[in-house]
Amino acid sequence: RFCDWSSDVCSSDLTVIAAVIVLGALVVVNLLLTVGIIRKLRAYESERAEGAVPARPASGLGVGAAIPPFTVTAHDGSEVSDTGLAGHSTLIGFFSSDCESCLATAPRFAQAARTAGVETLAMVAAVRRGPDEVVSALGDDVTIVIEQGRGVMEKAFEITVFPWFVLAGPDGVVAAGAHDPAECLDQPVVLT
Repeated sequence: RFCDWSSDVCSSDLTVIAAVIVLGALVVVNLLLTVGIIRKLRAYESERAEGAVPARPASGLGVGAAIPPFTVTAHDGSEVSDTGLAGHSTLIGFFSSDCESCLATAPRFAQAARTAGVETLAMVAAVRRGPDEVVSALGDDVTIVIEQGRGVMEKAFEITVFPWFVLAGPDGVVAAGAHDPAECLDQPVVLT
């Protein structure tokens, strides 16, 4: 500690004062940045609430679009086609074997369809990992189609994100599409 005998201030006191000034300036800068971030988040949330910013990207055919022609072979060997969907409502789930949220959503998909009393069809895109985990999570009462990479159903329904769910109406058109199976089933549709 060095003191100047002509003043009452020592060099260590000056260091402390300088540190307090620098720290105070940093606190002010941090406060200004935080206020700016909060303003941006509030603006984003208000735009999202008004529907200007989608919460998550949409995928698949739009509501009212006709179910495109397709024919595939299910995991159990049966044939699945667009014509087989006509006449009853079917909840179709699109899953990827490499998607962790797909694995978590698969049992909810099957349960939601059972509760609503609709037919179920699940397409599992087998990418890097095998489809076994997702198939097991779907259960035995779901018709499952396994496609390697981007397959026939994924292309026909224009799926770009996983998981994605489509409610096919009895009239052969898309009644709803969403990231959550329950959202599809909340749409006003005559279930047969």
